Amino acid sequence: MITIWCVKVTCLRRLVETGDLARELSIEESRVTVPRNQSGPNFFAWINNFENESAANRFAQRWDGEKVCTYEIKCKAVKTNEKGRSRSLCPPTSRPQMSETQSHMKPRLVSAQKPAMFTPKHRTLISRDQESSDDDKNSNNYRITTADSATSRQSRQSDRNFQFDQRPVIREIRSTNTPAIHSRPSVCLPSDAFSRKTDETGTCNDGTHCENFDCKADHPIGRTKPCKKAANCTDTECQCLHPSTRPPVRTEFDNGQAWQCDALHSDNRLKDCIYGLHCYNSACTCLHPSNRKVCFFGVDCKDLDCSENHPPGRSMLCDEGVNCGNYYCHNLHPTNWDPCQDGRKCANPACPHTTHPSDRVLFGALRHWNNVKKKGRKQTYLYSLVKTSFVND
Repeated sequence: MITIWCVKVTCLRRLVETGDLARELSIEESRVTVPRNQSGPNFFAWINNFENESAANRFAQRWDGEKVCTYEIKCKAVKTNEKGRSRSLCPPTSRPQMSETQSHMKPRLVSAQKPAMFTPKHRTLISRDQESSDDDKNSNNYRITTADSATSRQSRQSDRNFQFDQRPVIREIRSTNTPAIHSRPSVCLPSDAFSRKTDETGTCNDGTHCENFDCKADHPIGRTKPCKKAANCTDTECQCLHPSTRPPVRTEFDNGQAWQCDALHSDNRLKDCIYGLHCYNSACTCLHPSNRKVCFFGVDCKDLDCSENHPPGRSMLCDEGVNCGNYYCHNLHPTNWDPCQDGRKCANPACPHTTHPSDRVLFGALRHWNNVKKKGRKQTYLYSLVKTSFVND
């Protein structure tokens, strides 16, 4: 698998083997690459095939400063396409120090074919030859003398390092031979000295107060910077400029309790309930739709006209409705449903209940009721006779 992240390991010993380095780092040997064209003094190797940047950073932090092959190594995570541009993590070797005699020594000889370098430490001696002939004096010839070739090469390399370390941050060179109106100064300034340049639209009239994310004009340094994430920014506290397509930012007191709100909210806002309208838990603290109303009775609710939300398992609507004569029916009925508890055995023609079973026979029930009443009167008469005889005795 080819990945774009690797780790550069520096400060290794000379000509380290891939097998030894892989064994020390506890990784596969196929992931280790040691370039063979290194001239030193800081030898390095590449550890390849990291899944992402975080994995490369973890590996670099784990082994940075550890002793591997008797050397204290340095590790840094880089991209694969930046291998050629990455520098060594070890400090550069110190440049050779020149003695006080060499620093003030005047150079003597130079080859006529090679021009000498003009450096601030080793200045060339431009002298007019006083012992030359009159023809040489009239031609105004100059002879540049330097030190011997070995010392000259060494000093040139040292001076290059010195000039690189001591280069100025801001350098301005102006021409003095031409008027200032025609001169074009060569100025080297830091990259952040000016605001971003865009197209030919010119300078923005709003200046630092411009809040248009899509404005392509030039702005001064004090203007608020556009957000790098643009409309994809989810940080509610981001103070940069954003496009109009970004969702608005809401607070807890600005419609912050709306269900499935498309605006951006802070992290401490209540989350939307995953069940939404079908949440029947009256103690749920998540956000729900505005039309959600949980019935207090739940599955035991017997009100047919109840418009609140009920959980599954509640009784269904009775097919017979108000004409249902079953007093013990568990289905839902209208509020005016009034069944008789006696059912088909009800023999009262003036029964106050409005609903009786369909197989109820009023005349048969009436005959049965009369028999019951006669039997009751007979039993009452016999009971009175027994009571009277007992009193007389």
